[in-house]
Amino acid sequence: MEIYERNSNESARDYAYNIIKENIVNLTLKPGETISDIKISELLGISRTPIREAINKLKDESNIIDVYPQRGMRVSLIDTKIVNETKFLRLALEKEIIKVVCKVAKEDDILKLKQIYSMQVFCYENEIFKDASKLDSNLHGLLYKIADMEKLHKMIKPAFIHYDRVRNLEMSKEHLKNTIEDHRRLIEAIENKNIDEAVEIMDSHLGRWEVNEKKLRAKYPEYFME
Repeated sequence: MEIYERNSNESARDYAYNIIKENIVNLTLKPGETISDIKISELLGISRTPIREAINKLKDESNIIDVYPQRGMRVSLIDTKIVNETKFLRLALEKEIIKVVCKVAKEDDILKLKQIYSMQVFCYENEIFKDASKLDSNLHGLLYKIADMEKLHKMIKPAFIHYDRVRNLEMSKEHLKNTIEDHRRLIEAIENKNIDEAVEIMDSHLGRWEVNEKKLRAKYPEYFME
């Protein structure tokens, strides 16, 4: 597992939750992989109680962990039905979000978007795919913030974990190149307040995974539900 230092304001449960979730999203913990609260407790240096609480929270809010009483736990396999439903929700919301962003974005907002874009370019040039994925999430999160929809984003973000796993599974230099180009064009459309173009770009950007589903299933059959 990849572990970062615990923040001073993080409870033990939140620390465990964030670590486990991040490792599931970036596929360090792979679909179908067994999870041991004992091992995680040892790695993080905290008791098993907050570990179990974090696991139950992930199970309840995202259905991303399978818990089998008396038998153990594992990372859930990828359910394409859930992924497609999540993509449908995200696409419906973010096409509306981008309309608002085009209308209300200030110069400082556009600068922040461009800063994230520049960091993504750096990740592309250095093939740092995991950081690129975080930056993608940060950019979309910033769009919700610009649109003054942060509470909505917080409410629906747990569902996005299924979509994010697939996005990371297919992350490659070519895929990252396409993502970065989408973001460049999207920021340009926002800056020009071109709502129609921004919506069209967002539709293409979030719809790309559907094209690759068959390819991913062929490459990683053990990661997917039948």
